[in-house]
Amino acid sequence: MAWKVAKVLKRGKDQFVILPGEYQFEGDEVCIRRDLKIGDVILSKKPIDWDSFFLVREKANEGRSDFMSDRVQGKIVDKDLF
Repeated sequence: MAWKVAKVLKRGKDQFVILPGEYQFEGDEVCIRRDLKIGDVILSKKPIDWDSFFLVREKANEGRSDFMSDRVQGKIVDKDLF
């Protein structure tokens, strides 16, 4: 895939990215996230419903079986709640 360059403009503390025509989104909002491993900022089409949201989230985490693998989970304490 060939790289394209988009123009970045600043207004105060905000930045605006002017996307080439073939990369434009429908609607007036997008989802934004940062890939913590490489620092890239990723724009995605805003899901229309929850099923679409979970599908986008699942695709974003493909190949990341190590997600939270370093989390230390405490022991489960079996106790009488009443």
